[in-house]
Amino acid sequence: MADRTVSDKGVYRLAGAILLQAIQDATSSSMGKRAGALRWMRNNSEASYSFPFICRILNRNPEEVRQYCERKIAERRNGDSYFRGSTVQ
Repeated sequence: MADRTVSDKGVYRLAGAILLQAIQDATSSSMGKRAGALRWMRNNSEASYSFPFICRILNRNPEEVRQYCERKIAERRNGDSYFRGSTVQ
């Protein structure tokens, strides 16, 4: 990373912020945020600032990031299902 120019660092930081926000939204309890983030993450477009583009900037495998989010969503569902299945007496 030492050889990155100032503008490269800015692009890298922006890409990181975009991906972090997408992960937070994809694993959010808000259905609207989750739906929008997952739609973006499932799109395989190579356009500027698409999910694959951002992952490539950050040297991340898009499929691994998707799987991470899916695991986090499943963990949230499993935690939520505990409360849905319980009854208050």
